[in-house]
Amino acid sequence: MAEGILKNLAKRQTDRLLRSSVEPRAHLGDKLNIYVVQQGLLGPLLLSPSMGPIFHEAARRISFYIAKETESMIKKLPDYRGIAKSKNLDEAKLSTEFTNLQMRLQLDGDGLLSMTEYRKGELIVFQVEECVECFGLGNIGGAVCYSTAGKLGGAMQAAFHKDVGTVETKCAARGDPYCEFRYTFQ
Repeated sequence: MAEGILKNLAKRQTDRLLRSSVEPRAHLGDKLNIYVVQQGLLGPLLLSPSMGPIFHEAARRISFYIAKETESMIKKLPDYRGIAKSKNLDEAKLSTEFTNLQMRLQLDGDGLLSMTEYRKGELIVFQVEECVECFGLGNIGGAVCYSTAGKLGGAMQAAFHKDVGTVETKCAARGDPYCEFRYTFQ
């Protein structure tokens, strides 16, 4: 991450601290102090831009193991629908793994998850609105949602039993209206 982006991030965070206010998210509200979360996730990036990939990998691994732990339970549900067997976007959106991940992100206050593209075994595209990592930062010039990208990737790796490649193609921290993550299967 470029030094200019990090300086802009520090300025935005300092301005928010001085105002002593956090802009509430329209759907997720202000029950989660997003400023504290962002300090923990983004603060280390100010020390070393190389922390981004570390956060991504840590979140991916944790999410992978959470998904593996719940896998045996959700497969026993009477209305279980496996995402890996979904043939198209509509089926994938109804899959048990996706709805579980969607609820988990919302309940944790991480953001509002939707799926916009699905090609079986090839590609999944997710959008996250009100992302905990970048909400309210404004356009700081770069994507910063390493943990969110990792969390989604770990869940998909567990569901498909394949490694996934991740690219954050849109980010609210770059001025986009939401964050977008593209996952390709390897």
